Amino acid sequence: TYLFLGNVAAADLLTGFAVIYGQYAPREIRGEDNCAILIGLIVSTTLVSVYSVGLIAVDRYLYIMYGLQYQRYITPGRARLLIVGTWLLGLVVGFLPAFGWRGDTEGGRICWFIRLAPPPLVILTTVLGIIPVLVVIVLYSIILHKAIRRVAQLKKATREQQGASLAGNLR
Repeated sequence: TYLFLGNVAAADLLTGFAVIYGQYAPREIRGEDNCAILIGLIVSTTLVSVYSVGLIAVDRYLYIMYGLQYQRYITPGRARLLIVGTWLLGLVVGFLPAFGWRGDTEGGRICWFIRLAPPPLVILTTVLGIIPVLVVIVLYSIILHKAIRRVAQLKKATREQQGASLAGNLR
């Protein structure tokens, strides 16, 4: 879990630096390539952050649902491998415009993702960003359902125990 949390923190920190740089970079150095690199950094680190939150959800799900077997599923080596995978995915998708798959930004004057990325890339990025959000919703819904059932079981057991002790006191 801590590896995944650290990954979210690192990705969010890089996103913040990229956004601040994009906001305050001198206009003279802006161009198509700079725009593609800046947007690539923002998109890739944002995707990494979202996927890391998805990994945290999977990690918590496995820990809660399979407690004793958790260590068999999530090892530090596997966690690192998953983190590397999120960075590879984020960097490849985020920097596709820097490698030539891009629209028109009027020479970098209008450096917006929606202008830089062609429509199929916008759709791809959106779909890839929604997948971990859906995973989080599904897994945490399952965890909530299990928790509600467990609370109901505990309440029932408490009532039965109180009823048994009350009946024992009447004898």
